[in-house]
Amino acid sequence: MPQKDLVEGGYVSINGSDYYIELFGRSRADATFNCELKNMTLVSFYDTSEWQNIREWLVFNGYEFYWFWTSAIRHKNSITWIWESNGELVTGFYWGFGQPDIPQGESETYMYFRPWSGGWDDGDSPNLSLSSICEYE
Repeated sequence: MPQKDLVEGGYVSINGSDYYIELFGRSRADATFNCELKNMTLVSFYDTSEWQNIREWLVFNGYEFYWFWTSAIRHKNSITWIWESNGELVTGFYWGFGQPDIPQGESETYMYFRPWSGGWDDGDSPNLSLSSICEYE
C-alpha cells in the first residue's frame, strides 16, 4: 500500500531535491506540459545517485509497479540519446534487462522506467499513458 497518495500529484523531497510526482497517466507531451505549468521539467538522471535515490524512494513508498516518463529521447535517424529538458547528452545508462530493444535510428524513441524492473526501457510511442516525475532544472 503506497505511503503517500500521489494519484492527483504531489510535491516530495528526495535526499534534498524537490520533485512533483503524479501517478495519473498522461501522454509524454501532456506530461511535459504539466511539468512546464509548474516551472519544472520531466526528470533527467545525470548521475547514478539521483537515479538510485528516486527509484528507492518510489519502491519504499509503494510505487514500484508504475511506469514513469523521463525527458530522454533519441530522435529518428540518430544513435544519440539526449535529455530533452536541457539538450545534454545522456552519458550514463541504467537499462533494464533486454533493453534497449528498438533499433537505433528506426524511429523517435522515448525512455521511461518502472522502479520494480530496476532499469530503463525504450519505446516508440509518445502516446502511452504513463506517470510522471517533474523536477526543477
